[in-house]
Amino acid sequence: MKNKRMNKKQKEEWAKVRAKGRKRYILIMGGAFAILMFVITQFIGLLRAYWSNTPYVLIDSTPDVLVEIIGDVIFGWLMGVMIWSAKESAYRQPEDE
Repeated sequence: MKNKRMNKKQKEEWAKVRAKGRKRYILIMGGAFAILMFVITQFIGLLRAYWSNTPYVLIDSTPDVLVEIIGDVIFGWLMGVMIWSAKESAYRQPEDE
């Protein structure tokens, strides 16, 4: 996969973000992805319950929910790492005119 290049303005914006640190970026970006994934899976569960005419509990205490949350957190962390790496790669390339 070929990395996109950043123009001067994008490099300046990324420099501000990267100055705050990799861990912070991954925590914020990964957390956002984890929350988004959890909301999407809950919404899909709600739709399935509606279509099958069964009761739906938003968040229950079953181990399945814990596994889902752990999976969402891992997915979010991986997405944060991947996006950071892609942006760093693009940042290191010569500017796109």
